[in-house]
Amino acid sequence: MDQNLKIILSGGGTMGSVVPLLAVRDIMLAQGQKVEFLWVGTEAGVEKELISKEMNFKSIQSGKLRRYFSWQNFLDPLRLIIGIFQSLALIRSFRPNLITVAFDSLLKSFDPNKVRLVGNPVRPRMLAGDKARGMTIFNLIPELTTLVVMGGSLGAEKINELLFQAIPSLIESCQIIHVVGKGKMVEWSDKEKFGELAKRYHPYEYVNQEMPDLYAVADLIVCRAGLATLSELSALKKPAIIIPIPRNQQVANADYFAKQNAVILLNQESVTSEEFIETVLGLLSSAGSLSNLSRRISEVMIADAGEKFVEVVKKIVQP
Repeated sequence: MDQNLKIILSGGGTMGSVVPLLAVRDIMLAQGQKVEFLWVGTEAGVEKELISKEMNFKSIQSGKLRRYFSWQNFLDPLRLIIGIFQSLALIRSFRPNLITVAFDSLLKSFDPNKVRLVGNPVRPRMLAGDKARGMTIFNLIPELTTLVVMGGSLGAEKINELLFQAIPSLIESCQIIHVVGKGKMVEWSDKEKFGELAKRYHPYEYVNQEMPDLYAVADLIVCRAGLATLSELSALKKPAIIIPIPRNQQVANADYFAKQNAVILLNQESVTSEEFIETVLGLLSSAGSLSNLSRRISEVMIADAGEKFVEVVKKIVQP
């Protein structure tokens, strides 16, 4: 493999489809591979801002499946057609001859001669968090347990709402790091009446470079069920309460983990603040429960998925 490789990475719309591809890129570069990457995404996707800083980025037209009326629905078929031709122009003679999957349950959906089970890649830097450094960065108290609440790259109103209602009950037992999402920051209007306890609540609009250290300080995480996030939780053995976006692929992701008792699953459409508080406090007060979740979630996903993925790529391109 002395010749330079040219690899197209394509994904976007959510960070869940972006992060695993970045993991593959990072691992190949760390191994000293001579690779030129081109990322193909969408102009309006969350991926553009991140990817364009790291590699060559080309955008194509794309449609969106909306479950509500919008005049944009009439334009999306045209965008989709344009996107297809843009894609063909970009890849030209490129012909994929392998598919990789993250779960063994998906193997039966493909030609057994053309599929490999490799898991879902995790960026190496996510595994390099430092708890002591994180304690300093987020101004935490070492003696307290730490709850980390994340609503996703764009924030999640329902999760934020649940937490805002729960803060007074939770800060008596733990400290909270709350990633509210860009543009979602809300002032805690009555925090003065909680005195010193109010300092146990730490809101952040967005966390990027500090994400590995955020994972490192977390004793329990509340988050969505994007596959990239679940893969990181599995690799880091982090106990988690999962609240998937309703009527979304996240529901299937969450169900897969919940059926293996690897996460605590809450339904966004039915969960109450009382149930949320009871679930969080129940877990934080039980070291055994946290330990069991940690062990079980680590067993769900294949370890070293990124390295396995790269090995598959290397075998394909061998001259």
